[in-house]
Amino acid sequence: GLMEDSIQSSNSRRIMRALTGLALLAALFWFTWTLLLWFRWHPHLPWRDLFVILEDLQPLLDGQGSWRDWLFLFEPHYAAHRIAIPRLLVALDVTLFNGRGHLLYGAAWLALAGLVLIYLRMARAYFESRRAPFLFSAAVLLVLLFAPAHFWNLANAVNSSWHISFALAAMAFAVLLRPVDGPRARDWLLAYSLATLCALTTFAGVVLWLLLPALALGAGRRTLLLTLGSSLALALLYLNGIASDAEIAMSWQGDNELVVEKIKVAGRDALAANNPLRIFDRTAAVLGWPLSGSQPLAALILFVLSLPVLTIAGIGFLRARLAAGTALHPWLQFCLMLALLALGVALAVALGRVIEQPNHAHGPSYERYNTIVAVYWAGVFGLLLALCCRYGQRACAAAMSAILIWLGLLLVPWGSYLEQEIQSLEAAATLYAGGETPGLRGKLDKKLLRFRPEFVYSFDPLFRDRELAYMRPAERI
Repeated sequence: GLMEDSIQSSNSRRIMRALTGLALLAALFWFTWTLLLWFRWHPHLPWRDLFVILEDLQPLLDGQGSWRDWLFLFEPHYAAHRIAIPRLLVALDVTLFNGRGHLLYGAAWLALAGLVLIYLRMARAYFESRRAPFLFSAAVLLVLLFAPAHFWNLANAVNSSWHISFALAAMAFAVLLRPVDGPRARDWLLAYSLATLCALTTFAGVVLWLLLPALALGAGRRTLLLTLGSSLALALLYLNGIASDAEIAMSWQGDNELVVEKIKVAGRDALAANNPLRIFDRTAAVLGWPLSGSQPLAALILFVLSLPVLTIAGIGFLRARLAAGTALHPWLQFCLMLALLALGVALAVALGRVIEQPNHAHGPSYERYNTIVAVYWAGVFGLLLALCCRYGQRACAAAMSAILIWLGLLLVPWGSYLEQEIQSLEAAATLYAGGETPGLRGKLDKKLLRFRPEFVYSFDPLFRDRELAYMRPAERI
């Protein structure tokens, strides 16, 4: 009776404390590991997509452009999304720090800190005096953000855009969910301003626009219609000029007719094969990386298992707002919105990146999207833990155990994942040192590339011993 219940409750508390301690140790280990490796590996010079951005920005950086040239900042990047904020950061970094990436890296780390603080503040308000679930949630978020799978997005300066966009989205959700008596007009204006900045950073802002009206449910017909109309208008305006890689391939132009025809055929074949089942599978692959790289079926199963969590939370969200005229706790809504945002972005990736891209010198295809993965599972695990903890300490301990196992399966560097990542960094360094675009760099060297060959990167002996020197192109050409 009461004695057995007391013993079981005591055992559950001990299990929860042990699991929380384990999760905190894992978070501390991976945070330290990532910080040290990032400090040693991140390049203080432009590389990869930054050279495309630099080439586009050159008229502005040279001071030769007119005011019309500034409108280019809002043009689509590779017809995928509009990146005015990253372009401005690159321009400022070149002007203030000679293109060393300090501003991009600083923005990335600041955005990550903001995302973590907002997540923890919302979680603290829900769990209140229950320290173990709160600390466990904090540890899980840190593991997701600083595990090896996310290292590429921290080392590659241009991917700071993902950190910035999700931090802006978290701020927008927090602005609307924090007021006790519901958001006012100024809260909606601030949320849409943050969403617009997000949309000018990555495509995540478009998904955010479309999610915001959901938070207007139950707030009155006028508010709902205004938000719905605003979101649809902004999204339609944004999508003008946005296309998938297959659609771009189908309209390809060039001098070599044989090559052009092969590209067009590849685009048509890719679009024809992109049925709903394939889109679902590709979405699961994005959200299951790096596991999906070597164990696609296991990644698909874990993704499918997350959908009931979202379904249960979504039904509760709709019932509370429509039927009862109230709302779920802000923490539950926040986690649901985060997960749906990441799911929407992953779906957009599956629709936009239709042609198969093999892993090559510019990095494994899905690595650049791992911030999306981290945010998705942070939302799902936050919901799972919160919903289970409603049913007592035993259910809470069971949820913690399941999340740790789930987390381990998702983030273990299966197969040659880490080796691929290291080889990608090495290949990018070699391309830079050899002069990937020597004509451009020769032209911009005085303006952009004021580097001394002092940055020598040693790849950690944990993997293999090797050294690379990043040198000015002028010294190698």
